[in-house]
Amino acid sequence: MKTSKTALRFKITLLGIRPPIWRRIEVPDDSTFWAFHCAIQDAMGWMDTHLHEFRRWRSRAGVGYPPGSESIGIPDPELPEDRVRAGWETRISDYFAEPGDSMLYLYDFGDDRHHRVVLEATESRPEGIGAPACLGGRRACPPEDIGGVSGYESLVAFLSGYFEESALVHDREAYEYFRDYDPTRFHARAVMFTDPAKRLRELRET
Repeated sequence: MKTSKTALRFKITLLGIRPPIWRRIEVPDDSTFWAFHCAIQDAMGWMDTHLHEFRRWRSRAGVGYPPGSESIGIPDPELPEDRVRAGWETRISDYFAEPGDSMLYLYDFGDDRHHRVVLEATESRPEGIGAPACLGGRRACPPEDIGGVSGYESLVAFLSGYFEESALVHDREAYEYFRDYDPTRFHARAVMFTDPAKRLRELRET
């Protein structure tokens, strides 16, 4: 007899960009933050080439963290004072219990890609849920290392033909490299989720 399992449905929104870039995904409630991180990366279209962390959301008005709030991500053994909880040892159900519960997910400490992560619903599945699912979304995530929100906006202006030299963050050759990038393109059915256990092994081997 198959046992029921709870699925958590989240909306992940990349902050600071209009029109909004967002994804709606579903994951098992027994997922770790590491597995959740991998699912967000895959759904958004990031390449997971930078550090990340989850933190408590301070307010609905802006980006910020409560004083002394803990970070969940990849601990640095050489910096134990940072008090970063290992994502692979921490379950998301300890932080997301009721619809409306939210956290900030930061990817790339240089470009500062802040995402608002909101639990929308919990659902019991008689046959269980064994893997993440992407239920919807809008727009492509920015290319990696494009230079934060301003770099993304300059790239979109360049691709749209509305381009001023004074607004350039990167040189023209860098923008030409992204000539085939389409900021409007996203198809939920095309999302492929990778194995978080395999990715964790690869992380530990580096």
